[in-house]
Amino acid sequence: MYCAKCGQLNDNNFKFCYKCGAKIGGDSVDNNNQNEITNTNINNMPENCKYSLQCDINTKIEVYEDYIILHRMKAGVTKLLRNAFSVSANEDIILFNTLDIDIQFFPDGRIMLTLKTGKETLNYPLTNENSRLAQEIVNYINSEKENLVNASPEYQNEKWDNIVASSHEFHLCGKILKIDESMDIYNSYRIAFRDLADKYADSAEKEYKKRVNDLNTYLKFLPDIYYKYLDAMATKAMDILVAEGIWSVTKESFIKSHSENFHLVVDYVNASLESVKKQLQITQKLSQVLPV
Repeated sequence: MYCAKCGQLNDNNFKFCYKCGAKIGGDSVDNNNQNEITNTNINNMPENCKYSLQCDINTKIEVYEDYIILHRMKAGVTKLLRNAFSVSANEDIILFNTLDIDIQFFPDGRIMLTLKTGKETLNYPLTNENSRLAQEIVNYINSEKENLVNASPEYQNEKWDNIVASSHEFHLCGKILKIDESMDIYNSYRIAFRDLADKYADSAEKEYKKRVNDLNTYLKFLPDIYYKYLDAMATKAMDILVAEGIWSVTKESFIKSHSENFHLVVDYVNASLESVKKQLQITQKLSQVLPV
């Protein structure tokens, strides 16, 4: 049978889709209308989500390109509250490089999915139906972790040719404009850093679009992405200053000055956090007057 949610073909005896974890029942489809169902229901998966595994009634794992989101709902929360307010939902965003994941098969037939996050070890029992999806998730994560280890950040390979300054003279409106060596080297470095900033901005935009899907991932990844590339720019600037014998500026002071004067990322995040805080206060008040 084909899953009505994602269109995945499953064995006829499966109760749950091994691709997305959805229950397979009377709303599943046969080969005649599978394409229509696939095209209309595939968007039920969160944007950029590669796998979704429902471990139990209160726990779901969503797998993205290089991280997972672990959704955990406190036991006893009513469906009304869960759907309307998510007041007791806990979403942990875990990067692949901080996650150990494996499946254990026991002689008595039990199957266990184990996640080690550095701060805790989580075990989730699997069924024969969803163990195939879990195995696919494990294989994907471990493969991507290996790729991440072998990949080098683009900015670490950034090398510049030595910039040699010289004086110049230009005729301008009947006058001679003289550019001395210090101005020439300033302009040369300014152009080089402008081009590097454009390059990093493009890389940061791609990383943002790949990772940020909702408010939680926005708050998690936006500052990380920005400061990663800002740190790379500052490191390059310090290398140039040290090479020129200038020791009056540190990388920390450079980043601090830039953060205070030239960008609004921190302001964006703080404004979002303040908005979330206010909404949580409203939600908490509403939850107190609704039946549990």
